[in-house]
Amino acid sequence: MTTWVTTSEAAKLCHCHPRTLKRKRDIEGGFLINMRHWRFGTSPGSSIMWDIDYVIKEFNYRGYMAADKLKDKFNKAKTAEEVADLIGA
Repeated sequence: MTTWVTTSEAAKLCHCHPRTLKRKRDIEGGFLINMRHWRFGTSPGSSIMWDIDYVIKEFNYRGYMAADKLKDKFNKAKTAEEVADLIGA
């Protein structure tokens, strides 16, 4: 069953700011897709609704992929200077 929650509830559950969620929507150039991850409310003043299960899965997937890429970069680093550049030191 789909669990639709408001933007403020979704932000709390995702541990992010409500603006972050809105920026990640496909109409803003992001990866959260209308009617899969989010939908408009019933009227123009209504809150955007979020399918929290799909949103959390998508954020997790994106985090996993970013971590995997970083791991590859560390494995390919040959010098201490390259490692320092990766960690921002």
